[in-house]
Amino acid sequence: MSAVVADHTGGTWISLFNETAEKLLGVPAEKLHEFRQNGQETDYEKVFQDALFKTFLLRLRVKQEMVNDESRVKASVMKLDDIDFVGESRMLLEAIGRYD
Repeated sequence: MSAVVADHTGGTWISLFNETAEKLLGVPAEKLHEFRQNGQETDYEKVFQDALFKTFLLRLRVKQEMVNDESRVKASVMKLDDIDFVGESRMLLEAIGRYD
């Protein structure tokens, strides 16, 4: 699956594979296929609408490729996790404390 991710610096296209795509969408690929095959377009579209504007912590594999003599950057999601705001805050506070 391809998607656009964005933060305060801008956005970029990413590729997600089975496990990470299912975690982002909240349903298995088979269920999406079932919605599409059975004409349940509203259910199918709702899955994607519900995935919009969520916050995740992503681990990406980014590499540069040459396509038709043009350099392109390809980003693939290796891991997609919910953000542990408490843990992230502790880590940032510890990092700030080391600068004293």
